[in-house]
Amino acid sequence: MQTKGRYGNLSLTTFSLYPWSLVLHNEGWIGRGWTLQEGYFSRRRLIFTDKQVLFDCDRGVISEDLQLSQIQYLHPLQRAKPGLVQEDIQLLIEEYTRRVLTHSDDILNAFDGILADLEQNELPIRSYWGIVMESDASGYLKGLLIGLCWAHQVQSKKIYRRLGFPSWSWAGWSYDPYVSYRLRREANTKLVVAHGLAIQVEKQSGLIEAWKTFEGASPPSTQRQDYTQRIHISAPSLEVRLVKDYASVSYRGHRIYGHCGDVVRSEEDGCWLEGTYLDSPFENLELSPDTYGSEETRTCHAIYLFSADRMRNFDVLSPVHNIFSMLLVSKVGTNWERVGLWQPLFESEEDAQVFEQWFQSSPTYKTRAFWIA
Repeated sequence: MQTKGRYGNLSLTTFSLYPWSLVLHNEGWIGRGWTLQEGYFSRRRLIFTDKQVLFDCDRGVISEDLQLSQIQYLHPLQRAKPGLVQEDIQLLIEEYTRRVLTHSDDILNAFDGILADLEQNELPIRSYWGIVMESDASGYLKGLLIGLCWAHQVQSKKIYRRLGFPSWSWAGWSYDPYVSYRLRREANTKLVVAHGLAIQVEKQSGLIEAWKTFEGASPPSTQRQDYTQRIHISAPSLEVRLVKDYASVSYRGHRIYGHCGDVVRSEEDGCWLEGTYLDSPFENLELSPDTYGSEETRTCHAIYLFSADRMRNFDVLSPVHNIFSMLLVSKVGTNWERVGLWQPLFESEEDAQVFEQWFQSSPTYKTRAFWIA
């Protein structure tokens, strides 16, 4: 596996210049979707690469490059152990969506074992169509709303709808580079659900079930076949106009180019600083009769989910403040479908109040009911 030799009294051994994680990801098998569960449930693994042998366990990973006394870094595996929080689960989802499936409709089958294990915790984690949620004193509603806030960092040509799965779940889309939970809830985050927001789900029989009833039932991930893909959200919402903007993201040594959408504040004030993360291509949104300067604009509805006083921006590992989370949806046939996410944030409470006044004073602002498929 490794080249060894002697030079006089010296014993020489070659070793990899790259972190073990890059070595692993360069091996084809670990890029497969099903192998995440294999690693998750394995207490110990020996991994043979064409460069070296790795020993993998709950404490971390050791390579044969170095003696044990020289190891200064261990990478704990993401396991469902006591103390696991929603952020750890989001990291698992991000890792899973980096992987490849031979059969696209296995997107949840290859993750169900992990979900079932999470639901056995003393403080169980629930899931619904891949959206994983942690409970608090009020139940699972806030966990659901946070779970809905996944995003594609850029809309690239490789992102498209995965049929047979809901648009509001990360499982309902292909992804490149991967699904991201950009903002993470902290232990001291004060999260306020939008006034009047209510969630319902639909059974295959046509029965409509209130969220409180649903979250009190047996673990829903094991009975996904009993429910339709539709979720009913009644919440404050408004129509927003988007202008196309361009974005890129660095991923595994190369850059992926795509686009996003900026929300028009007004012709005089321009666009809001925080842009949207689009799932659907900009051109698929409804064309607005109004332009922004010389540029065309597209419209969709923004459903107000919650506000938070602080969350952690995973990209820069620092807290951000005064966040509003809004799900972007467009009408497709008789249903609505998710087309993106908007999470504007503000350093000062005064700026946050200006934003709140802006959307509440919009002529299109009101409480609406959406069946989102």
